Amino acid sequence: MEVQKVWAKFQELPGTVAGISFAQPAIAWETAKKMQLSFPLLSDPEKSFYRYFNLASANWGNFLRPEVLLGYLSRIVQGWMPLKPRQGDDIFQLGGDFILNGAGETVFAFRSETPVHRPNNRVLLKEFATAVNKEK
Repeated sequence: MEVQKVWAKFQELPGTVAGISFAQPAIAWETAKKMQLSFPLLSDPEKSFYRYFNLASANWGNFLRPEVLLGYLSRIVQGWMPLKPRQGDDIFQLGGDFILNGAGETVFAFRSETPVHRPNNRVLLKEFATAVNKEK
């Protein structure tokens, strides 16, 4: 998870960061431990959050788009290796990044359109800082 790379900057701000996975709890825990995440990785195997935030699913065509192939190649060159999907994994489920205020209202929403379509850390930090500073 990209947020881990700038975790210290998130810690300077009031607020809470969490990741959400549709993996079973034991697998999410194992993933968080393996990735040495500094924030909680919550398990949502029923995909309640995914439905609530209206996150889409990809298709095989999405994986063959040049920007997706280049995105994966770029990550592989940087040392990331894709994991073999486990039984029951939905390789087509797209993710997103959301920031909620203290009242639980969505103040920032980014829904991925392809498997590699994500906001960069600079955008996430800016939006997070804006949201938590409005709470003061």
